Amino acid sequence: MYSKIQGNAVNILAMLPIVAVYAFCQKYFIEGIALGGVKG
Repeated sequence: MYSKIQGNAVNILAMLPIVAVYAFCQKYFIEGIALGGVKG
């Protein structure tokens, strides 16, 4: 039981930085597309 809980915790901790980077990049990615669309 404990090993399964630990495994889930490790997976969540491993995903956090990836999700944070994705959310951070997505904001600028969308802004870049919006600016490109206006200029184009």
